[in-house]
Amino acid sequence: MTACCITVSGIKKFRVKHVEADDDGLRQATVDWLEGWDTAELSDENQFLGERLQDVYKKFPQIGELYLHRFFDDAAWVSQRWLEVLPLDCNHFEHLVTQPDCSVAVDFLTQAFKAGDIEEETRH
Repeated sequence: MTACCITVSGIKKFRVKHVEADDDGLRQATVDWLEGWDTAELSDENQFLGERLQDVYKKFPQIGELYLHRFFDDAAWVSQRWLEVLPLDCNHFEHLVTQPDCSVAVDFLTQAFKAGDIEEETRH
């Protein structure tokens, strides 16, 4: 049997409504499309979120290489990248990414860093 690789690239957010599996095991879903977050400048207080993300990308360059363009000053972009790499349970992840803007995610990330829940994971 020959191995096959599939590369999936996300371009738009969605909520899964229904999933079915074909006879061959391929899953197909019906989804609701969600609006993307508008760009928003990171406040001076939250600049560290972009800086820490840069540290992660330096430590794990294979993750950083996924993005040709990086926007470390954009709160929406930075918070979405953090949510991709953090080990969040599905319900918490879905709660954060389905918000109308990035403010809830930024607040969550800020609190997690301040509590030390993320800090140890990103130190060199």
